[in-house]
Amino acid sequence: MKLYESYMKKPAIFLFPYVRRFIIFFALMGGMLILAAKGLHYLNRVDNASQEGVKVLWRAPMMDGSGHMQPAPFAAYRGRILVVNFWASWCPPCVEELPALAVLSQKFSGKNITFAGIAIDSVENVTHFLKARKNSMTYPGYIAGADGTTLAFALGNRQGGVPFTVVIDATGTVRFQMLGRVDIAALRDCLNRLTVSSAQP
Repeated sequence: MKLYESYMKKPAIFLFPYVRRFIIFFALMGGMLILAAKGLHYLNRVDNASQEGVKVLWRAPMMDGSGHMQPAPFAAYRGRILVVNFWASWCPPCVEELPALAVLSQKFSGKNITFAGIAIDSVENVTHFLKARKNSMTYPGYIAGADGTTLAFALGNRQGGVPFTVVIDATGTVRFQMLGRVDIAALRDCLNRLTVSSAQP
């Protein structure tokens, strides 16, 4: 009798282990959905600061792949759809996504689209990396060093991490932002939409 009374005094949730499992499951699923929603919001968010960042990009001095300083290399890309990928040789996700970006850049070759990499890294590291992996970057590459972090922030990267990818349309408007390893399918869809809209009279 005492054992029965002791058992009945326990909270009801402990009498139903499956209820506990369902609660934990739905709590975890809810958390994942919130994170996914935040990530999607970040992907589609284009604020005034990132639009101002495009102006900074046009006039930013940067070193080319040989380590020679160029006064404003990205000014030459005005009027084109531009895919800018911030990366570093010491960043595994950056290195892993380079082949996919190279393939995509070839696919959109001749469609008024330019891919360009900006390394937040040293000249020595980038030079050594590109020599070891000659075909890893088939599009123009530049080296910004630590200043690349400031430039990425101006283009919408509030977290300061890499890789970070931005798409700027032919009018100089930011259309796509993604922090972390880029979703190639989403990037491809964005570029397809931009090429169709730019071809319309």
